[in-house]
Amino acid sequence: MILSAKADPTKRTCPPNSKPNSASPITTLHAANSASWAPKPSGAHLETNIIFDAPNKSLFSANKALRLRISRDINTGKEHAVLTYKGPRTTGQFKSREEIESGVDDPNAMLDILKALNFVQVLSFQKKRESWEFDGCKIELDELPHLGLFLEIEGPPTPPSILFRKN
Repeated sequence: MILSAKADPTKRTCPPNSKPNSASPITTLHAANSASWAPKPSGAHLETNIIFDAPNKSLFSANKALRLRISRDINTGKEHAVLTYKGPRTTGQFKSREEIESGVDDPNAMLDILKALNFVQVLSFQKKRESWEFDGCKIELDELPHLGLFLEIEGPPTPPSILFRKN
């Protein structure tokens, strides 16, 4: 399951119909790293995300996506790439969709393969992503130029109660 919300660092933010148990998630993640219950940092990356579709837009029409993500670790400079298929979104309280991912050794070769298969690039964007792990969940804070901050929590169908409670 993926929980996703536009984040405003000056306000308490969380997915719809949920409230954080304390201060804003951004403040909590940055300030509480040393507490035993706190999310553990797992890195910061600069990402380039390239979205593909068929020429007839069949993926977009079916609410599916194909993405090549090239990620560079801010501290080490090490790069890695992942090709991801995203299935249609399911209905429910939180945004959720099937994702199938595979590591890519050579992103340029993968770009050539996708073009040879007649996929076309429909969108490309960059972002900075900071990540934490907590109780089986991945917590990710994305900063996109000109769009702001977005918070994503990815984990089991029932998120840990310490992160969110119902209204």
